[in-house]
Amino acid sequence: MLESIAAAIAAALKNAGINAVPAYESEPLCEKEPTVSIALDSARISSAGLGNYIGICTENGDVKEMYGDRAEISVKAEVYCPPVPEYNCTAAAESFVEQLRLTDGLSVLSFEIGQVSYDEQSRMLRCACTARCRAYLVRRKLSRGLSAYGLGESE
Repeated sequence: MLESIAAAIAAALKNAGINAVPAYESEPLCEKEPTVSIALDSARISSAGLGNYIGICTENGDVKEMYGDRAEISVKAEVYCPPVPEYNCTAAAESFVEQLRLTDGLSVLSFEIGQVSYDEQSRMLRCACTARCRAYLVRRKLSRGLSAYGLGESE
């Protein structure tokens, strides 16, 4: 479940123009531009009430039932930047959190940026960040159960 939430956050960031990937993907990092690797440190999930039933929506003309949960999540981000003057790892981390604040279904409660250091393995500059967020996690009813969690509408 945590991997699907991290993937949804990475996809939302990618749609907003930030090179973001889920941390568990095995593809090598792009060494030509800043990249944000997303993972979840923790999640505390609670019921949204009424059996987690949110209601119905239409998607591509199909009516779908929606279920969901409230969550408080700790997003762990590793920001990697090429070690060249035109990229600033701290600025990339700040851009990441600003876009995270604009992501539907998330509300950033706090954000910490760590120290920038050189990462031998990736041969890039690295900055660890942690964002504590409130999120609505939405699932759709499928013919045989519920879909994986995705980000939903925020409060």
